[in-house]
Amino acid sequence: MSRYDTLEDWDLIDRYLNGREERAFTALYKRHKPDVYTYLQSKVYPFKDSQDLSQEVWIRVVKHLGNFDPSKVFAAWLRIIARNLMLNYHRDSLMDPLRRAWGVNDGRASNTLTPESLLLTQELLEACVLAMDELPEIYQDVLHRRYYGQMWYKEIAAELGVPLGTVQSRIRRGRKMMRDAVQKGR
Repeated sequence: MSRYDTLEDWDLIDRYLNGREERAFTALYKRHKPDVYTYLQSKVYPFKDSQDLSQEVWIRVVKHLGNFDPSKVFAAWLRIIARNLMLNYHRDSLMDPLRRAWGVNDGRASNTLTPESLLLTQELLEACVLAMDELPEIYQDVLHRRYYGQMWYKEIAAELGVPLGTVQSRIRRGRKMMRDAVQKGR
């Protein structure tokens, strides 16, 4: 146990920013890394992507730590960074196949796609990502595995150790809950 382990988060941040004490940041990282990773692992599939996003959270922390408001809770600030990265990840995951299908290349649409329709589609996809984030965990899990992990129903059932019918009904119910949430939000 180091002397940094007993310090409050703000003390560690202050020591890192003002004295550039690397050990203070290391203690902060070790203290909060499990929570950040667990949160992202529950929201992002495949798991290697959650690891990448977890690292990106800490890169952003290093870049923007000077902007952190000491009157706020550091763990909550971390969660906001992680959530924003997760939402961006899901938005991009949803948009990539649509961009390819519609001929969008480097942000420029083909002649068949207007800027208005692209904006509406992006807003709809963002609403879907937010709706998925609000689903109960059992529905999020199967939908993440199906759409982001591109797993077959049988693979999901085997990995979760549940019957195929359970996976099918969870996906169907999760889709309906998302559809209802998106329509309600419009």
